Amino acid sequence: MRLIDADVFEKFIRKNCTDSLVDLWCELVRRQPTSYDVDKVVKQLEELRKECEDPLQDYDPNYFIVKAIEIVKAGGNS
Repeated sequence: MRLIDADVFEKFIRKNCTDSLVDLWCELVRRQPTSYDVDKVVKQLEELRKECEDPLQDYDPNYFIVKAIEIVKAGGNS
């Protein structure tokens, strides 16, 4: 899978296409689900950091690495 910047793609379409369907194409792109939500990933990682800083917990550091990898791979869609 390859991520694209939908805003850049829309600008490209509007600049380079003279087709009467330009607005339809742009609307179709805008309606696609977000495959990677950076804000959600950061929020989940911040929550994981809080859990890591809990002095009452005694976790193996690998636990947090594995959890962080899972969060990043899910892209905020978990």
